[in-house]
Amino acid sequence: MSWRVLGAIILCQGILAPMAEAGPCGIGTLASYIALGSTGCTVGSLAFTDFAFSTASSSGGAVAVTAAGITVTPVIAGVKAGLNYASAGFGVTAGQSIQYLLAYAIDDPPIIHGFELEMFTDSPVFPGIAQIDSLQCVGAVFLGTSCSGTTLLNSVFDNGATVSHLDTEIFGPAITVGNRTTITLDATSGGSANFESFNGLAIVPEPESSWLIAGGFLLLFWSRHAPR
Repeated sequence: MSWRVLGAIILCQGILAPMAEAGPCGIGTLASYIALGSTGCTVGSLAFTDFAFSTASSSGGAVAVTAAGITVTPVIAGVKAGLNYASAGFGVTAGQSIQYLLAYAIDDPPIIHGFELEMFTDSPVFPGIAQIDSLQCVGAVFLGTSCSGTTLLNSVFDNGATVSHLDTEIFGPAITVGNRTTITLDATSGGSANFESFNGLAIVPEPESSWLIAGGFLLLFWSRHAPR
């Protein structure tokens, strides 16, 4: 067996092995997704792993939704695949505010090249605002708040007067993307702030493009490891 063939097998096995261990994602609570740990689950070709969720801050007597109170549903839409997060508890009333942090990682053999964030609301009442900021670590996972790759931000919001419900960002090809999503509901100045659910979807190339890009990665691997 030539070194080229052996190198390709080793590289492909290294990429595909984590996927082989994970089963398909199903409809469940965020708590059940957190329990999957580093094994995670798959939506299409994507592996979602290492979920974490916490309440970062709250005021005014806001009641925090727990991971067990959030329903997670797989979503596949053309070249986009990911998860929808829904809860009747995503809301605060006048004088209240709360902020949550959701974190996870995405892996895809061979390529991720974008991320889409979409919010679905039952209109907040001005001046209350519902905002979701999704920070991507392109090419690596987050270590705490640190990213050794490139960071890219998706942001959506609704304050009952001005809305931005969809944000799509395209980036260079990456096998791994870390995600830290901050959910802010703020009605401290009055009104109300709420939403029904949101999608976090990774964007992958068409299958034909994926294999071409994967071939490029293999050629790069061979050129760096070829005998001299």
